[in-house]
Amino acid sequence: MFVFPRKKENPLLMDDGPPGSFAVYHESGWINKETFLVWFQKFIEHSNPRPKKPVLLIIDGHNSHIKSLELVNLARTNNVVLLCFSRHTTHRLQPLDVSFMAPLSNFYEQETRKWLMNHPGRCVTIYQVGKLFKAAFSREATVQTAVKGFEKTGIYPFNRDVFPEYLFVPSEAMEKPLDNTSELKQASCNEDVAHQPSTYPKTMPKVEPQPCSSTFNISLAVVLPFPRETEGIIKRVNDKKRGDTAILTSSPYKAELDTTEREKSGKKNKMKRDLF
Repeated sequence: MFVFPRKKENPLLMDDGPPGSFAVYHESGWINKETFLVWFQKFIEHSNPRPKKPVLLIIDGHNSHIKSLELVNLARTNNVVLLCFSRHTTHRLQPLDVSFMAPLSNFYEQETRKWLMNHPGRCVTIYQVGKLFKAAFSREATVQTAVKGFEKTGIYPFNRDVFPEYLFVPSEAMEKPLDNTSELKQASCNEDVAHQPSTYPKTMPKVEPQPCSSTFNISLAVVLPFPRETEGIIKRVNDKKRGDTAILTSSPYKAELDTTEREKSGKKNKMKRDLF
């Protein structure tokens, strides 16, 4: 599905596009609830889910996916289970990101350069997008690429241990707000001590040397801990309207969306009454 930044439909934009492709039009050129619903209806048509053979669709936490009650109702009616990725995980868990998008971008750039060389003095416009994308897509859209994407992400065949432990280290910085209470107390205590008269003896007692060991049982994380974000930065990150891991077609999630929609409708009705 192509999303073109236009208000009105223009069939010329899809000339020489990939077979089976289609276009939607929105002045922003970005996906939204309405245009994603169009894509989802096509998905149902091609995947053909049935009561005894439901289909699992794994999506990211974009608002067009997770904040649409109409989408959830349509999925529940047509035996589609919607599962949302966790935040900041699509670069590892989404098969398109892992195995498909980077080579596709490279192929598209190659086709664009080839077109520019064959058409000197001209520039690529929105009318060439379908043709150039078709050439790039036909080179990258293979069964092997799709299979590799699901395998590398551990989705299918299911592999719980597909990611080594060191990949989880960056999440240490975002686990919890920086607790600097103890540091502040210690600093305050040191300041108080600095202002008090010294009671230490002028001559320090002699300390006998202790035998040293060449081995240490101290973790490197204790000596040099992982950097942690401050509480303010973490709060801003968590405030972003992105979905967490959730089954969007579950009853609790649907009930939450129902409540949100009713609250929005109530606010709109109240604003209308206040205006009139």
